[in-house]
Amino acid sequence: MRKRACHIPCSSCLNSFQTYCDIGEFETKTWSVFANADWQLTPDFSLTTGILYTDDSQDYVGCSVEVNGSMPPNVNVFNRTYFSLIYATPPEAPLLENGCNTFDVATNSFGAVTSSTKEDNISWRVVGNWTPHDNLVLFASVTQGYKSAATPVNAASKSEQNAPATQESLLADELGVKASLFDQRMQANAALLYYDYEDKQLAAFFPDPIYKALSRLQNIPTAEAYGLDAEVTYLISEELTAVGGLTLLHTEIGAFDTVDGFGLPVNRQGDPFLYRPETVASLALLYDRPVSADLGVRASLSGRWQSESTAGTPDDALYDIDSYGLLNGSISIYCLDDHWDISVWGKKRTDEYYWQQITSNANVILRFAGMQRTYGGSLTYRH
Repeated sequence: MRKRACHIPCSSCLNSFQTYCDIGEFETKTWSVFANADWQLTPDFSLTTGILYTDDSQDYVGCSVEVNGSMPPNVNVFNRTYFSLIYATPPEAPLLENGCNTFDVATNSFGAVTSSTKEDNISWRVVGNWTPHDNLVLFASVTQGYKSAATPVNAASKSEQNAPATQESLLADELGVKASLFDQRMQANAALLYYDYEDKQLAAFFPDPIYKALSRLQNIPTAEAYGLDAEVTYLISEELTAVGGLTLLHTEIGAFDTVDGFGLPVNRQGDPFLYRPETVASLALLYDRPVSADLGVRASLSGRWQSESTAGTPDDALYDIDSYGLLNGSISIYCLDDHWDISVWGKKRTDEYYWQQITSNANVILRFAGMQRTYGGSLTYRH
C-alpha cells in the first residue's frame, strides 16, 4: 500500500516548502485464529464467549520529498547552517532535487525513514443475556480488544515524525437493555458504557530546536470514556416509522506529558479525545406505502446534531470545531415488483457551514469544511 499527499502551489508560489510530497509505503501481514461458543445455562440466561489471537507485522518506508528543485536552495543553506549550530556538524550530503528532505539526526543525513513493527495480542469477549420475559433482554458484556500499530504519513522534517506508535488496547464494559414495548410497536435499546484504554494512539507534538514543535503519532499511557448510548424505533403507523438516537460520551486523557504546538511543556491530563463530541443526537422519519397496484412511494427525512469538539488541545481555539446539525431528505417512486425506482434527494438542507477536520501540516493549520448543500436524483433498473 502506498500513500502520497502532494502539495502543488499556483505558478506564483515559488518559495521553498510550497511544493512537496509526503510519501508512505506499507507492507502489512496479519493472521489470526478465533473460537466462539454460546452457552444456554438456564432457560432465561445465556452466555456468549469468544477469543481471538492476532499476529500483526508492518514494514514502512517513507519521507517528505521535495519537488523539482524548489527546496534545496533553502535547505542546503539555512537548514544545514542550523544543523551545524545545533548538532555540531552539517548533514553529510546536501539535499538533492526530488530527494527526501526528512533529516535523521542519528545518521546525520537526509533520506527515507524505515521502520518495522511486529506485535501480537489476545482479544476476548464475554456477554451475558438474561431474558425474564419475551419482550425484555438485559445484558452485560466485557470485551478486550486491540488496535494495531500505526505509522503516520506526515510532512516530516525529521525522521521521528514518521516513527510508528505501538498497538493500543481497550477494555470495554457495557450494561444494557433491549425492550419491545406497546405491543411491539416500539423497540428501545440502551447501554451504559465504560471504556478503559492503554497506549491509545494520539496525534501530538514533540519539541524541536528549529521548528519549536513537530507533529507525530504518540501513545498515551491511559485514557477512559464513559456514557450512554440509546436508540428507539417506533412504528407510528403502518406507513411511518421514526428512529431516534442519543449518545452521551465523556472522554478523558490520563496523565500525559508532552508539548503544545509552540514546543512548550504541557500535561494533557483531562483533555477530551480528538473529534469526540460529548453529545450526538439523531432522528429519522421513514415513510413507505403503495399508491397503486403497481407503484409505491418512499420518503425519508433525517437529522443529526453534535456538540462542539476539538481537533487539538481544548484551550487552543484554532482547533475548535463548533456544534453543528445536518438535515437530509429523499423521496422516490418505485415499482412494487422491485424492478425499478426513481428518486430525488437533498443533503445538508440546512446549508450550515462547519469544520469537519482540522490538522497542522508544515507549520500551517488546515481546516476542511463539510460539503455544501447538494441535490441530486437517481434511476435504478433491475432485471
